Amino acid sequence: MLQRIKNYLIRRAERTPYFHLKGYMERYWLLGGTARDPRPVIQRAWVGSILDRWVGRLVCVRIHRILSSDHDRHLHDHPCSSASLILEGGYWEIFPKRQDQHPSEDAVHYRRVWRGPGTVVVRRAGTRHRLELEPGVTPVSLFVFGPRTQKWGFYTESGKVYWREYLGLDPAAESAP
Repeated sequence: MLQRIKNYLIRRAERTPYFHLKGYMERYWLLGGTARDPRPVIQRAWVGSILDRWVGRLVCVRIHRILSSDHDRHLHDHPCSSASLILEGGYWEIFPKRQDQHPSEDAVHYRRVWRGPGTVVVRRAGTRHRLELEPGVTPVSLFVFGPRTQKWGFYTESGKVYWREYLGLDPAAESAP
């Protein structure tokens, strides 16, 4: 039964792709956005009551198919709090031993935790981490997130660097991967 539910959620989400990160991650909306309009608006197929529309503004859900490990040597955070349910495969999550340690210590003082199928991971917006995949494993996760509470970025020896600046992109552009 759980296998059928998982397969249904993945197939349903694949009908509304979001901005894929080529070679790194395929992302699909399940609740909270559409392929053409990534703002938190509930999908047309699910539009119903006013309550449904409000839920879509408060919580968004995507399916993530992770194709490769994080390429960056520095840890990153996210613009909002989130929870991940690993549906298939798995990955190693690397994060500092203490979130309050200086980022210059992250390469030396860190934890590496396996996140396998069925694992639920809850993260605050400012939680630093990165993902490493085992060879031949393509994890799929249900990614649930709330409203943006901060700008996200990478943590270098000098501190947090806004993601666009870190990647050498136009810092004025609005879209975020």
